[in-house]
Amino acid sequence: MLLGDVFEGWAYDKRLDPRAMIELLGWSDGMRILAQAVGEDFVPLPLPEGVKVPILKFIVDRIWKENEK
Repeated sequence: MLLGDVFEGWAYDKRLDPRAMIELLGWSDGMRILAQAVGEDFVPLPLPEGVKVPILKFIVDRIWKENEK
């Protein structure tokens, strides 16, 4: 849900063109739907050793840390 909120916030940046805004709003809805589908108790599998962290996980981890402050 947090990532959906972030994408929605980015969508309303005045520097973006209408297409980018629509795409971000779609991503936002998609993240919220996914979060509802997997539920609050979902725990993703650990990444295999040596695999780089996916960009979405990186973004969520950074946002989560910011919200804990």
